[in-house]
Amino acid sequence: MNTKFFDIFMSRVNNYRHDIELVDVINISIIKGKLSSVESDKCFDDVECEQHPTLIGLENCDRSRLQAIRHLKATIYTAFIKKLYEELVIYLNSLLRSAAIKGKRDGLGTERIVGDLNISMSVRQILEAGTWENIAREAADQIFRNIEREKSTALLIDKINKKLALNISDLTVKQALPFLEMRHVLVHANGIADKKYQKDYPDIPIDSNGKIQLNYSLILEARAAVWNLVKNIDKKVVRAGWISSEDLNKINQSMPSENIVVSVENDHSTDPHSNLAETF
Repeated sequence: MNTKFFDIFMSRVNNYRHDIELVDVINISIIKGKLSSVESDKCFDDVECEQHPTLIGLENCDRSRLQAIRHLKATIYTAFIKKLYEELVIYLNSLLRSAAIKGKRDGLGTERIVGDLNISMSVRQILEAGTWENIAREAADQIFRNIEREKSTALLIDKINKKLALNISDLTVKQALPFLEMRHVLVHANGIADKKYQKDYPDIPIDSNGKIQLNYSLILEARAAVWNLVKNIDKKVVRAGWISSEDLNKINQSMPSENIVVSVENDHSTDPHSNLAETF
């Protein structure tokens, strides 16, 4: 049994898997010379002057083709890393909303969710909300925005973990954090990792200029690690009884790929990448 929020997370993330695989196929085709002819003056055989005005100017050589595909791969891979982070945030916010409603309805203790935060709503907001469920959603959103203001992915996960008493293992979080924090590097620093990021996540490949080297295997590892984090959170939040029946899907979802690895919770391990070994 899993939440419907997990299904939404999986569906949106998997949409990008097609793009990742497609760009890999294009890359392989370029390397094998399937998209270009030696006798042509075009970099790619099917490039047309009016339809592809920038590509038409590329020289017919391997260097031009490899530069083009490298840029395309970087664009797709960067978008995917951003998507992983954004969908995790949406997922966690959805959990907090559902837990706020269920917690009050079933007496699970909404004080855990609110904690020491000072959340307020005007009379107008309350009247416009109309129902207790809508009021609870708005309160949960305020709580979530308050946590997000601290701009720390690790802290965001930790606070949700503690508020809902999920006891997610440190290892599971550590395996996902390099890729979730990577989003900030890609968005705010053009992919150039500072010394702190490099020190915290030494297994992430960095080039001589300090830029993160995104590649196919790294993207698959990112997907596996974040998927594993979300799946573990989902299992525990369902088990703890925080989710309403209308937000549950009784059909279990697994990651639809035989070649993706996911982490196995093991709190005794000190290496955040040592347990990426269980395959689906």
